Amino acid sequence: MPPLKSQATNETSWPPCASRPLPLANISTWRSCSARVVKSAEGRIWVVDASVAFGWFAQVPGSVMAVQLLEASPPARLIAPDLVLAELLNAGWKAPGAGAITEAQLEGIAQLAPGLFTELVPAIALLPAQLLCRLLDHPATDCLDLALAGRQSAVLLTQEEHLLRKLESLPQATTLALALKGWQPDEG
Repeated sequence: MPPLKSQATNETSWPPCASRPLPLANISTWRSCSARVVKSAEGRIWVVDASVAFGWFAQVPGSVMAVQLLEASPPARLIAPDLVLAELLNAGWKAPGAGAITEAQLEGIAQLAPGLFTELVPAIALLPAQLLCRLLDHPATDCLDLALAGRQSAVLLTQEEHLLRKLESLPQATTLALALKGWQPDEG
């Protein structure tokens, strides 16, 4: 995750797809957002890492584009290794001290994040990614994301610049990932 540098979130307007602040009072609003994602199998498949998904819950750099991805029309298929949920909670746990997220938003992550993905793939199925860890000299969580992208003929959306720079050195891997800032809403 990139460092969180944002000021405290304006609870009355964030996240944009919720009409009121998180958490539980707005679960129906968030479920309607997630229902659009889950119903679609025809949209493009994106592997969403925690650096992008965190923007669904907190106003951080890239969060506007992250929410546009969530609300894309036609809906995209948003998938991730199931470890993304732990990564999101870790990011949320660190964020209150940085002023980027409220306790209500942290609760929203725990309650709502699983339903915003079309599919959460068990990490155990992706453990052969250990080869990518060695090849890239990079942490396993990001390599699991890459392995899932390769397995599903999908593209990883990330804000992890360090990972993207490492992938530039492997021509066969550059099509596996895209910086969130390079994603276009019409790509679904």
